[in-house]
Amino acid sequence: MRSLGISLRPEGFTYALVEGTGKKHALKAAGGEDCFGRGQDASADFGLAIASSLKRVGKIDKAVLSLPSTGAVLREISLPFNERDKVEQVLKFEIESDLYHIDVEEVVCDFLELHDERATTNLLVGALPKAHVGAALKVAEQGGVDAAVADLDLGSLFTALCSLPKSEDSGVEAYLYVGGLGSLLLITSEGDLRAARSIRLGWKELTRDFEVEMSLAEEELSEPGEVSADTPEGESTDDEGQGATEEGEGELEGPLFGADGSLLNSFDLESALERATSEAKSSFLHRMANEVRRAMAVVTGLQVEHLYLLGARVQGMESALSERLGVDAAPLDLGVEDELGAAPDPLAYGAALRGLGCEGSPMDFRREEFRYTQGLERIQGPLTYALVGILAFCLADMAINVRQARVIARDLWSLENPRSLLSRAAAKVERLNEALPPDPPGEWVIASSYEATEIAPEARMSNLRGRVRRAADALDQLVGEGGISMPQSCLEAWRLFSTVLDEEMSRYPDRWMLESLDFTSMDAKLTGRSPLPAHVKVIFGVSVHGVELAPTAQLEAIQSAFQAQPWVVGDVSLQAPIGPADVDNARYAMMEVLISTEKGKEAGI
Repeated sequence: MRSLGISLRPEGFTYALVEGTGKKHALKAAGGEDCFGRGQDASADFGLAIASSLKRVGKIDKAVLSLPSTGAVLREISLPFNERDKVEQVLKFEIESDLYHIDVEEVVCDFLELHDERATTNLLVGALPKAHVGAALKVAEQGGVDAAVADLDLGSLFTALCSLPKSEDSGVEAYLYVGGLGSLLLITSEGDLRAARSIRLGWKELTRDFEVEMSLAEEELSEPGEVSADTPEGESTDDEGQGATEEGEGELEGPLFGADGSLLNSFDLESALERATSEAKSSFLHRMANEVRRAMAVVTGLQVEHLYLLGARVQGMESALSERLGVDAAPLDLGVEDELGAAPDPLAYGAALRGLGCEGSPMDFRREEFRYTQGLERIQGPLTYALVGILAFCLADMAINVRQARVIARDLWSLENPRSLLSRAAAKVERLNEALPPDPPGEWVIASSYEATEIAPEARMSNLRGRVRRAADALDQLVGEGGISMPQSCLEAWRLFSTVLDEEMSRYPDRWMLESLDFTSMDAKLTGRSPLPAHVKVIFGVSVHGVELAPTAQLEAIQSAFQAQPWVVGDVSLQAPIGPADVDNARYAMMEVLISTEKGKEAGI
C-alpha cells in the first residue's frame, strides 16, 4: 500500500510517500515547497504547486492531510468514559462553553486521549474552524489529491513519534517541533501522550522587521475601502465590493488558515538566519524558551528528563532551552530517508503513516459535511434522482401497458371472437368430446360452454383447463395410466399368503384346517392418524388338531411367521383370542394380515 501524507501550512506544504504496511514500511519520496508570491488565489496556487510537486510520486492508494493547529482551539476536558463513540456524542456539548468567541456549529471537533494517573479520562479536544477544513480540502482537490483523512498537526507529529523505537526505561520526554509560523510541543511518558500544545511562534518571526519588496500583507490585506480618484460621488466602495463579490470577479483570498499575513514572505530559513540580527535571534530564542516553559508547566508532578527538537534548526536554540528549562535539549532525527537521501518533514511523515494504519493519532476532521465518501456514495444524490425518474417512467409505462393488456385480454377471453384463445381452446375440447364412444360416462365429457354462468371472462381459461384435467384423471384411473396406482391383486396376495402357510404347516400334514378365508383389495389411505398404502386385507380362520402338537403354540408361530414377512403392512392381529375348536384337542384362531404385493415385488418374492 502506498500512503501519501501532506502537511499544509499557510506558507507552503511538505509531503511524504510511504509504501508498505503498518508494521513494515519504507519512505519512497519526500519534499515540499513554499507557495509565497504565486498570485491572489491562494487555494489555486497551492493546488498548482501540489500537483507539480507530486508528479514524481506516482500512484497512491490513500492520502492523509495534516492541518495546522495555529487556528484551532485546544482545550482539555475530563469525562467518566473514553469510548470514542460515546465521547463524540457529547464532545461539542462539553466544549461549547470554552468557545466563547466562535459558534460551536462553525467548528469541527475531535480529540486525543491523554494518559495520566487520574481516575477520569482526560481528553485534549481540538476545535478546528470549518472554514479551515474546507480550505484544506479545496487545496487538496485542486492539487489532484483525494484525501481520505484530515488530521491535526499535533496528531501527525505524535504518529511520527510512535514510529520511533520504544525504550523500556524512557521517562518523561518533551518534543518541540519548530515550524515557520507556529511550533508544537508534545510531552510523553513511556510512549503515552501526556500533554500537547500549539505555540504561535515560528522561525518566520525573525523576518518581521525585514524590508521586503512585496509581501502577502501588501498584496492581500490592502485596504478594501480605498477610493479611486475617478470614483463618482455617491458611489461607495462597499457597493462596488459587494457587486464584485456577487459577480465572483475581483474577490481576493486572505492567507490560508487565518495566518498572520505580515509574516508570509519569500525568505527561507537560511536567508532569514543570515539577515537576522543577533538581537533578533536572541529575542526569538528567549521568547521560544519562555513559551515552551509555560507549556511544560501544565504537566504537574512530572519532571521532564529530555527535550528533543524537530523541524527548523535555529543555531543556539538547544543551549537557550537547556539554560531556561534546566533539561538536556538535543536535536532528534527520525532516522528515515527516501531513495534520494532526503529526510521527510515529521508532520508529513506522520500523516503518511496514519494512512497505513500505524499507531498514533485517531483524529479525523473529515466529518459532518466534510465526511469522506467514495464510490457510489459520491453520486448518491444524482443517482437517486436518476432512479426516481426511471421508476416514474416505468410506472407510467406499466399503466399504459396494463390498459392495453386489458383490451387484448378482453378479446382473448371472449367466446364471441372466433379467433380468441378461449374460442380456439373450446373448439379443441369439442373435438375431444366428439371422439368419445357412444354414451360415455358423464365425467368423460368436458363442458365448453359458459352460457348462464357467473365465471368471470378472465377466469374461463383456467376453469376450462381444470375441466380437462379432471376428465383426464378419471380416464387415467380407469386404464391405469398417468402414474395412478392400480388396486392390489388378490390373486398375487393369495400366492404370498399360501406360500407362508404351506411352509409353516408342511411338517404336520392333515393336522390343520383353513376354515375361512376372505381377500379384500383396499385403496391407499393417506389421511388420518394411521395412513396406509394400497394393500389386500386377508382375514382367515385356521385350526390345529392334536394334543402332542401344542396347538396354541402352533397358532402363535403362524402369527409370527406372517409378521416376519417384508410384504406385510402393519401388525398381524387376532380377530379374537385363540380358543377351542369344534373338535376335541384342537385350537382355533381368526387372524388379519395386510399384504402389499408391491412390497413383495420389491423384495423379489
